[in-house]
Amino acid sequence: MSSQRYLRMSLRAPWLRAVLFLLVAAAFLAYRIGPGLRGRRVCMVLVDGRPVTVVKTRQQAEKLLDQIKRAHGPAEGVEFAQKVSFRLVSASRHPVKGEKEARAALSRRLTPVIEGEAILVNGEPLIALPTRAEAAKTLALIQQEFAPKGRGFTVVFKEKIEVKKERVPADRYAQTAEEAVKKVAAESKPVTIHTVRAGETAWQLARDAGIPLRALASANPDKDISNLRVGEHIKIPGRGGGITVIATTVIQEPVGEGNERRLQLTRMTYENGVLVGREVIGYRLMPGAGNTSPRRKSETPKKPKEEYHFDWP
Repeated sequence: MSSQRYLRMSLRAPWLRAVLFLLVAAAFLAYRIGPGLRGRRVCMVLVDGRPVTVVKTRQQAEKLLDQIKRAHGPAEGVEFAQKVSFRLVSASRHPVKGEKEARAALSRRLTPVIEGEAILVNGEPLIALPTRAEAAKTLALIQQEFAPKGRGFTVVFKEKIEVKKERVPADRYAQTAEEAVKKVAAESKPVTIHTVRAGETAWQLARDAGIPLRALASANPDKDISNLRVGEHIKIPGRGGGITVIATTVIQEPVGEGNERRLQLTRMTYENGVLVGREVIGYRLMPGAGNTSPRRKSETPKKPKEEYHFDWP
């Protein structure tokens, strides 16, 4: 009897058909409920490939991520600087965390970012806004906020300022120029002048001010900060992006007596509203003192105009 004919006859046997049915059914059940037999499956959330927390389902994980985004702005505009992935794991080996605990763990590891027109100070983002026009308005308002009040000042930025589209941390984003200035002002301190005391070092001054050592060195280019001298005056820059508004004006002060009376022209320099320099730039005869000849036009300095400048295209 041929093997094919024997196989056809065997398949007609009721017991063999029953065995085949049971095998197929067992395979189907193993496929459908096998993971459940091995243990309940839960969702592990990974940040840059490293496990951070475990929740019940992927839907719950995505909901937590959405909540973190919405806490920093419109969820559709916020992304994460890190890569987030998911993996199904056994609940018996990876206990599920509570929603509050899981969100806190994710918040510690994730950096929400958002794209906007960023104001860069020496290459570092200070604040970002939706449009370039709002960024320009913000720069003008910062100059007004940090410069001394009154007319006759020429106002510029000390650092290199540029505006470009860039992703920034979401807490560095503002919807309007007014909101942006409030953020910068709240995080900034004005430049202060410190008199070096015995035993003080540049590292200690930077640490106490909460600024990088390089920021202290940049604020004092004419000083050797590695070798401070007692009694030396050091500028301590403020925080909040390290933006410095320099305002200058020229004042006239009477000096001398009798025929020697004259007006001393002094340039006053302010950094973030704090007076940091006085420089005598010339003198002018007062009417009736010494030379009584009519004043020439060139002897009267022009009154400085109020100007605002910033260096970016």
